[in-house]
Amino acid sequence: MKGTKSRKVLILVMGILLVLAVSLCWLFRWQLFLSPYQYRCCLKRLESPDGQHWVELILLGREDERGQYPPIQNPRNDRYDVCVRLWFKPEQEPDGSVWWYDTNTKYLYFKRDCMDLEMEWLDDGTVVIDGKERKVS
Repeated sequence: MKGTKSRKVLILVMGILLVLAVSLCWLFRWQLFLSPYQYRCCLKRLESPDGQHWVELILLGREDERGQYPPIQNPRNDRYDVCVRLWFKPEQEPDGSVWWYDTNTKYLYFKRDCMDLEMEWLDDGTVVIDGKERKVS
């Protein structure tokens, strides 16, 4: 009789801990891992001279700025943020088509309150973003 009661208490405690753990995971997922930006827009895309890398300038916006979208038509708006994303390791099919996978990316640069950056490739492994050189390979 005593063993059955302690087993029920143990199951109840384990159930409460499980519910607590799931609740905390859900809370932290929403608090920590979600981006404050509700939309993204690719402004520029440059391919490296050898064709093995892309960099793209992405405009990041918040919902309260959506009324001023697209930002290119409103150059006085400086509340946008931009980032530069590098795409690498494309796969080429036998027919010549190229696939760029989202898992083969990384972010190279981020700037607040900006709408445009100067980007250019120096060589196959170096890109200049806003006057700063970044090695990509």
